Amino acid sequence: MAAYGISGKQIFGRFGFSPSELAFPFLLGTGFLVAVCAMQVAGRITVTRNGDRLSIFSGVGSIGWTWNYRWSEFSSVREDYVGAESADESQHGSVLALEGKRRVRFGSKLSGPRRRYVLEVLRAMLNKH
Repeated sequence: MAAYGISGKQIFGRFGFSPSELAFPFLLGTGFLVAVCAMQVAGRITVTRNGDRLSIFSGVGSIGWTWNYRWSEFSSVREDYVGAESADESQHGSVLALEGKRRVRFGSKLSGPRRRYVLEVLRAMLNKH
């Protein structure tokens, strides 16, 4: 029976990784973790309505993402439950879902009380519309 695989000579003889090339994936991972931690500690979600324009900002300070929509595209808002199944555990969470001509889900990182507050404010705003 023959064993197939990569021998030490193939790895060290053909590939010439420098230390900086080996560190690159770790630097990317570190950057991602720092961004996630910053969002958890100092992140915010801002929902702004100006006439028929709806803006949803998610980020830290002025660094983040802004999504723009038309307010008239939405007729209701509700709390939606999402889940991701993996082989050994289930992860479930809640998001806010604006629905109408289109569907937008956001706010997965909000705490329960903050999510309910934003939900009630958006419901009141939709009822006035």
